[in-house]
Amino acid sequence: MKRNVRVFTSALRVALMVVFLVGTARLVSAQENQQARDPSQRDEKAGHGKVELLHVQGNVYMIAGAGANITVQVGNEFVIVVDSGVPQKSEEVLAAIRSVTDKHILFVIDTSADDDHTGGNENLSKAGWALPNESINPLSNWGTQSGLTLPSGASIIAHINVLNRMSAPDGKQSAAPQNRWPTDTYETDSWRLYNGEGVFIYHSPNAHTDGDSYVLFRKSDVVSVGDIFTLASYPVIKADQGGSINGLIDALNDIIALLEPP
Repeated sequence: MKRNVRVFTSALRVALMVVFLVGTARLVSAQENQQARDPSQRDEKAGHGKVELLHVQGNVYMIAGAGANITVQVGNEFVIVVDSGVPQKSEEVLAAIRSVTDKHILFVIDTSADDDHTGGNENLSKAGWALPNESINPLSNWGTQSGLTLPSGASIIAHINVLNRMSAPDGKQSAAPQNRWPTDTYETDSWRLYNGEGVFIYHSPNAHTDGDSYVLFRKSDVVSVGDIFTLASYPVIKADQGGSINGLIDALNDIIALLEPP
């Protein structure tokens, strides 16, 4: 019992430290604004209510009311989306994105395999393009002329464990339809993109689950943390999917290292 108390105290201290450091860098959490909801309840209630777009800072926006909060980064050439919400809210999510930019979605990043993070993957991917049409980028026509088949739709990025959770690597029935699976996965500690600023995707092993990612938008000074951190409730740890309290503490400490000014 004493050890459990010490572990909980450590988690509380780390969470409080994150709160103190949020002043300059901004966190985007998966939790609904001002509401503590169980993830399964979020799925059921996400079809009701209004989708809301909020400017966080820099090039980054947050869309609330579509399941898990969605992060949107508008870069110089295209849009990066973190998490896709539930499918029944996809049209409203796309309308919210179009209200601030007409750039196409090139990447959708999933921070976990949870349904309220990945349910809109197919819809948001179809609304984007791996390469824009010829009127925007002549290279798309080059692919057709050369006989190559260019992929359509935005790339869906996640840690390999997210794909393992959503698919059926052991031959059993898959947990999610194939059109929602990640199309690009990483197995290292991090993966980097660039869209007018450095976009760094970090893997947190054994936190909320074993496939968690959090995303740093360096110039905007925003971190999208998924279900790793929330001010609205106790953290949700899915032990049956590789989550653990010690892994969650490690993830929070890593996020602190990003938030702490040099």
